[in-house]
Amino acid sequence: MELERGTFLSEHDDDTVSGMAIIETDPEIDKYRIAEKWERGPDDEVWNTYWLAESMLQERIDEGSVSVKGQLSDKQLNGILNLAGVSHKVEAA
Repeated sequence: MELERGTFLSEHDDDTVSGMAIIETDPEIDKYRIAEKWERGPDDEVWNTYWLAESMLQERIDEGSVSVKGQLSDKQLNGILNLAGVSHKVEAA
């Protein structure tokens, strides 16, 4: 899989999505688990998680709907996992 856990992406087609991160990868089924931050108004945000096929994410990147912004630190990724309600954390190296 081309992208790895902790990759942070920016959404360009939906103004309510302020960012997304790859929180898990599954090479056996070629899917990424995404945590996506939705801002519904001032001080009103929700984190959703879902699985997305690698090919679908790559297509969105190729067409410019999503762009890779960088790699999150372990601390940043753990913060997102906590906000998204995901139980498995990243151990610091």
